[in-house]
Amino acid sequence: MAEPGLTLVATGPLTNLALALRREPRIAEHVAGVAIMGGAVTTGNVTASAEFNVFVDPEAAAEVFAAPWTVTMMGLEVSHQALADETVRERLAALGTRTGVLAGELLEFFGARYLEHQGFAAPPVHDLCPVVHLIAPELFTTVSAPVAVEVAGGLTRGRTVVDLRDGAPGPRHVVATGLDGPRFWEVTLAALARLP
Repeated sequence: MAEPGLTLVATGPLTNLALALRREPRIAEHVAGVAIMGGAVTTGNVTASAEFNVFVDPEAAAEVFAAPWTVTMMGLEVSHQALADETVRERLAALGTRTGVLAGELLEFFGARYLEHQGFAAPPVHDLCPVVHLIAPELFTTVSAPVAVEVAGGLTRGRTVVDLRDGAPGPRHVVATGLDGPRFWEVTLAALARLP
């Protein structure tokens, strides 16, 4: 409340953000918006319908999307395009910094687990997407759309329902659908190069 105009970034379940709204509803009018890693327009990763961050607390996610602010949703469609392949990991190591080497090693470990459990040849860096969007929004393809969260459906609990129909009512949220992968990594590597 003391710093109006900030953008909040959430890279996990939205429980804390929903609790903040309950404690101080005016927060929604004081921030520039909310950027999240979460949700999916099409297929989930925990169930056929739901992405993990929304699935674990869909009631909180529903409150966050219903609040009077704009949510920028970086869902699986985008984060599954942000892949840290071998070339990216080599470029991280080539930075010659402890941060670059560590990031490359972590992504190599993470990538092996992702391949084993989800079949990805390279690990997606889900949580980086909303942060990079704040720095370089032009790298992302987005649409304005209303978004609601299913909290009751037996098969669809946790689904982010994105209404992409022409003329859908209340398109006040921003949903990312694509990204420029090479430029995404240029921005990321440039930022990491500035760290010790």
